[in-house]
Amino acid sequence: MFKKLNYTKLLIFLSFNYFTYAQSDVIFLEKNCVDNSLKNVSTFLQQNSNIYIDSVSEIIGSKNMLEYPVIIICGDNYLKLDDKQINIIKEHLVFGNLLIIDNYKSDYTFTIFLEKILPDYTISSLSNDKIFKNYYEINFENIGFDTKQIFINQQLRVIGIKSKSILKEVENLEIDNIKFLSSIILNFLLGG
Repeated sequence: MFKKLNYTKLLIFLSFNYFTYAQSDVIFLEKNCVDNSLKNVSTFLQQNSNIYIDSVSEIIGSKNMLEYPVIIICGDNYLKLDDKQINIIKEHLVFGNLLIIDNYKSDYTFTIFLEKILPDYTISSLSNDKIFKNYYEINFENIGFDTKQIFINQQLRVIGIKSKSILKEVENLEIDNIKFLSSIILNFLLGG
């Protein structure tokens, strides 16, 4: 009887690991984003976690955005979205998805933007090593990102990176930056 119980436990464990680490997702990139960099993240995730990600690059505004678990908004200027786009992103976050704001320039604009999207939640400024589980052993001393976050029910839902583009850093094959963005995505997909 104990042998059967051990085999059952082993099968459950193996099937859980298979379904957890063998998956495929598509990330929504705002049209201004550098989508070549996500190929580096996808390769890293596939080699280290059996997760394959792809990306679609479109203009924010379509309802099909809700199909994507992660939205990345990029820009070298201030955050500029109309009310329709803000409502779509708000709906996206209410469904439990993740928003990454890459390279925002002004704390003031960032705060106003987030107050429109999630007025009931506070912005945190945790250090990068406190945001998620460090599965890839990132050396946070090599990460020069100033981030702000919003958590809903202790789950990361919004992360903003100020005055520096993580996608451009990932495109330059900086391994700690690839690990950082990969960790954000992996932790979100695993529910951590």
